[in-house]
Amino acid sequence: MLGRLGLKLFSVGLFAFIILFHFFSTVWMIKWVPLLCWALMGVGFILWFVFSIEWIIGWIQKRSSQFGISVLISSVGIIGLLAVLNWGAIQGQSLYPKYLKHDFTRNNIHSLSDQSIKILKSLQEDVTLEVWSFNLKEMSGVHDMPRMLDNYVQNSNGHIKLVVKNPNSERLEAIQAKITRKDVIIAKAASGRESRIDSFNDAKAEEQITNAIVKAIKGRKKMICFLSGHGELEASAGTNPGQSISDFKESLENSSYSVREITLLTEKVVPSECETIASVGPRSSPSDTEVKLLTEYLAKGGKLLAMWGFETPTSWQQIIAPFGVKIDNNILIDERVQGAPAVYTKNFAADSDFARSFSQPLLFVLTRSINVPPAPPAGVSVKAVVSVEDGTLLKEGDVKSLKGGVVSRATLASANSKAVVVEIKKAIAAEEAKKDEEKVPAKEMGIILMGSNMVASNGLIGQFGNMDFLMNSVSYLMEDKDLIGIRPREVKSAKLELTGSRLREVQGYLLLSTLAFIALAFATAFGRKTTLS
Repeated sequence: MLGRLGLKLFSVGLFAFIILFHFFSTVWMIKWVPLLCWALMGVGFILWFVFSIEWIIGWIQKRSSQFGISVLISSVGIIGLLAVLNWGAIQGQSLYPKYLKHDFTRNNIHSLSDQSIKILKSLQEDVTLEVWSFNLKEMSGVHDMPRMLDNYVQNSNGHIKLVVKNPNSERLEAIQAKITRKDVIIAKAASGRESRIDSFNDAKAEEQITNAIVKAIKGRKKMICFLSGHGELEASAGTNPGQSISDFKESLENSSYSVREITLLTEKVVPSECETIASVGPRSSPSDTEVKLLTEYLAKGGKLLAMWGFETPTSWQQIIAPFGVKIDNNILIDERVQGAPAVYTKNFAADSDFARSFSQPLLFVLTRSINVPPAPPAGVSVKAVVSVEDGTLLKEGDVKSLKGGVVSRATLASANSKAVVVEIKKAIAAEEAKKDEEKVPAKEMGIILMGSNMVASNGLIGQFGNMDFLMNSVSYLMEDKDLIGIRPREVKSAKLELTGSRLREVQGYLLLSTLAFIALAFATAFGRKTTLS
């Protein structure tokens, strides 16, 4: 009787512990509640063991019991062996991290991109990554930040040093470093230059960190100038945020570039700090002065990112006409895309420097085809970077209203009218300097022409690979080839975020389920024994 009483006391104490600790934490915090639970379990176990000793000895002597005990011992041994191997792997990884680490995730989300590794391997200057965070492990809900930062250190040939600081425990240093928010990363080059990540985005962690390292080494931020004054897509969200390019500009500023707007009507020359000019969806014609300034700018080796959609007047094409390129008066239609005349494509040029390794699809809405000349003028290179896929239709005629014209049911007539993104290049001959007779380095004019401006709008830039492709285009024009391709990976699986209380509840459910299963097994076994007897 006392043995059964002890078993019942132990069971009551155990279930009370599980339920109160995992589901009623406020009650569990009362000092005498845990003591009562442990007392019930302790007294119950002692009573059961003392008054059931004969039954225990008899049970152990049974062949079935001995078999069960051997299985239990084997299981404990295997678990212990796995624990030892896991401990050895952790210790070995700390000693030989380069040889004992491998990323088996589907998208290699725990590894750095090839481009980041290439940059780290080529570092000639020491860089310190100073990370200010209250909790490094909880800094990102997408990435394992300690592991990611360790990857930067391990792939840098000793040039990256990691320093993690807590703003609470190191307040004086935090004030001196102007840390006003959580999760700030500062890349400090040995030369004294530094680059900050004040708005950390865990979905773009690698892009931000690698760009910060590059900026700390290179120093000056290059500038891209956006043309204004012709009804271009607005830089600020305004009253119609979907038609704005504010997200695109913000991404440029968070990367390695400065952004400003210019109006060439008030300029005598294109500002010298503009290393690339962007023209996004002008809806009115340029003046003769603006055409002259842009032509002269390109003739000196300038760079132009032209996104000219169906509302852009044909007068803008006089800037690209000398290169034999023309934007057709049509709209391309992909029947796989529902809801709007658009093109979905993964057809990239294999020999393109900034698109050949691109794997994400692109979505162009209201895009026109670009006619690529079979024989460009001498010294000019014209290449179709992105083309539509087979079966794409085109609509000619009244492209503004989309009510007139004829939709062709056949594949596009020729390969020359399949391009939606074209690269134009022309080498600019070196000039002789008037002083000290040194040669000015040769330059190369570069234009990336797109048949749609909506691809850069807030409503579409987040679709598929649009943002990454535009960022690659700018990096290519800026001659920052080391920044091409440093983009966040697509994360197929989500990380489960649990608070401490919620985690205890999950553990409680698992424990109760396990105990219920064990109780059911015992009840079944004893019930069967009783029936057979």
